[in-house]
Amino acid sequence: MESRLEQNFFNCSCDIRWMQLWQEQGEARLNSQNLYCINADGSQLPLFRMNISQCDLPEISVSHVNLTVREGDNAVITCNGSGSPLPDVDWIVTGLQSINTHQTNLNWTNVHAINLTLVNVTSEDNGFTLTCIAENVVGMSNASVALTVYCKCMLLWGMAVCEGTGMGGWRGVKVLPGLS
Repeated sequence: MESRLEQNFFNCSCDIRWMQLWQEQGEARLNSQNLYCINADGSQLPLFRMNISQCDLPEISVSHVNLTVREGDNAVITCNGSGSPLPDVDWIVTGLQSINTHQTNLNWTNVHAINLTLVNVTSEDNGFTLTCIAENVVGMSNASVALTVYCKCMLLWGMAVCEGTGMGGWRGVKVLPGLS
């Protein structure tokens, strides 16, 4: 999709940094347009020359890329979002069956951390992708965590029986040593 923004003058500010990034990346064909912003002194400045300090996409990191949990256990995962302006950070957990809580920590002036606590993890969440997003006026970044849930299984008459699946049921899960 192409957006025609030429002959529109914007104030040179962090609020239009996303547009400058789109122009640099060729998004919406903004790289083929002559875009300008108005400086504080009233002069026109080509958008690609705008230099706004402390105005960038958020950076994001998570405590785990892969998280392996036994069914019924609890787990805590931390997501850190940094940047200027400081981003809002949150976990996207729509469809997650395990009880979860979010706790925000703003311990540092340039890092917004949020803990996701999974309580009584269920095997129904095996293979779920937990996604953390960090968003500010410039844009959004995200990071994902792959959740693997091992069932509590036992060997019965030479067959693996996992809780909740009935005799001989097998849900394609792995058996951890010491769980049988």
